[in-house]
Amino acid sequence: HSLFASKPLLTIKSRKELTMLTRLLNRSFYLTIFSTCLLAQTSYAEENQSSLTVEVGSIPSEGAIITVILFKDPKAFTPKMATSDREKWKGYHSVVDNKSRAGNSIVTFDKLVPGDYSVFVYCDLNSNKKLDTKFPGIPIEPIGTSNNIVPPRQRPTWNNTKIRLVPGKNTNKIKLISVSR
Repeated sequence: HSLFASKPLLTIKSRKELTMLTRLLNRSFYLTIFSTCLLAQTSYAEENQSSLTVEVGSIPSEGAIITVILFKDPKAFTPKMATSDREKWKGYHSVVDNKSRAGNSIVTFDKLVPGDYSVFVYCDLNSNKKLDTKFPGIPIEPIGTSNNIVPPRQRPTWNNTKIRLVPGKNTNKIKLISVSR
């Protein structure tokens, strides 16, 4: 006898068993293909996600509430909405309230789709959850935007505050300014 003589791995006794075995192998094959495609798609989606870390500087007081509003829709971008009650806010992508540390605060937004976004930040000094203003709508609390647009020299708009997020980690540094002096 040969050293390499082998016994059959599987003995099939009937046509019915052969049919069942074929179906089982086909299902296993399709399940393997489906799982591989699903894993590849998940991996691709994760690789093509963005995150945005917003570093807010020049915060006037320790422990102040920093409100960071992230916009994805150009039509929704309106810093004026921050002056009203939050229940009336519409169209923003995300809002994060963060207690500040000495002079700075860091907020991170994860799982974003790459593309154009805009950020508006204000320092809620009196913790009333809205941006306080004086006539005719001039903020009396420090504000900031992506691209550090400085009112009243330039009014923040979608076009001058938008930033492009690429897949992976993105950082935007925003310096708070006091418009009303």
